[in-house]
Amino acid sequence: MENNNNNRKSIVPVISYFNLDTNKSIIYKENRGKSGIYHIYNIITGKSYIGSATDLSRRFSNNYSIKYLKYRSNNSRINRALLKYGYENFNLEILEYCNKENVISREQYYLDLLKPEYNILQIAGSSLGFKHSSYSKLIMSDLKIGERNSMFNKKHTKETRESISLTLKGRGRPGCIPTDITRAKISKAHVGKKHTQETKDKISLALKGRVYSEETRAKLSLCMLNKKPSIETRNKMKISHSKPILITNIVNNKICLYPSIKEAALKLNTTSTTIRWHIKKKEHYV
Repeated sequence: MENNNNNRKSIVPVISYFNLDTNKSIIYKENRGKSGIYHIYNIITGKSYIGSATDLSRRFSNNYSIKYLKYRSNNSRINRALLKYGYENFNLEILEYCNKENVISREQYYLDLLKPEYNILQIAGSSLGFKHSSYSKLIMSDLKIGERNSMFNKKHTKETRESISLTLKGRGRPGCIPTDITRAKISKAHVGKKHTQETKDKISLALKGRVYSEETRAKLSLCMLNKKPSIETRNKMKISHSKPILITNIVNNKICLYPSIKEAALKLNTTSTTIRWHIKKKEHYV
């Protein structure tokens, strides 16, 4: 405590205001729009508080608000002290005026030098060590719940909906046509990408039993109209749809393997439909 008093004596403030109760208007006037570091000193207990602000007069307006002091008294030693001892028992010192960019570093300097008893937080600009009261936590919880509910129940105006629609246009939504650049980016992003069996099963399950509306079917039909797959795509489709088939000659028991039903139909001088029908009915083809 003695070291703190010695440090306080070594500091020469820019300006001092004795008795906060009688100097309110002067304090506001002389510090309006100014940034700096201030020191509030209790003349009864000898305890003090260091603070900083980019607009000192605005900060002091909080200190002069009884409503604000009571609201923040649970977590503020200086607020409780002002309520308890009254403004007339406190002096105010402006330790220095400085640029807005330097208020935090200069506040930290005085916090380290004076170690003020009313400061709960010993790191300038940080909330480390600050604990909300149970009442404050309940209020914040209610506010968050209210914000979430208001978002869910919020109804946009027609103008807002049209603005959102215009913003999202061309982003791959149903009925929107992405640009060539967008399609190229999507294609590049999917190169070499392979779904796991688990993902495939989920996609299959999600699509199972899906019934498209008449409007959707019409759009799909229109989209596929005059669309010709490339040679590479046709070859892939041919390979994926080709199922090897074994045909046994019941006369000589000779077995022939054909790459597809179509190939077998050509060799046997018949049609693919005929072969499929016999396979389904499990009847011999004569």
